[in-house]
Amino acid sequence: MKIEALFTAIVVCASSAAYASEECTAEVVDAKVAQAKEAIQIIGQDDPDRMFAVVSEFQESMSVAKASAELAPLCETYDAVIAAVEG
Repeated sequence: MKIEALFTAIVVCASSAAYASEECTAEVVDAKVAQAKEAIQIIGQDDPDRMFAVVSEFQESMSVAKASAELAPLCETYDAVIAAVEG
């Protein structure tokens, strides 16, 4: 499934980041991956069109976050997608 492949790529990227901030560690990123994945699956069941919009925005944000050597942008991106789905 496309979403599964997206999250696998994100986990690989997050795991390979060179630096971590005190507030956003690899463990925090792992937890946020699970939260974001669950949130997107829930919205996909309720509103597939909204899910695709959220995933599209998420992918754009991930491109920026992956360019950073820190984990904080990853945490911020996951927080944003979780909030978009929950909000």
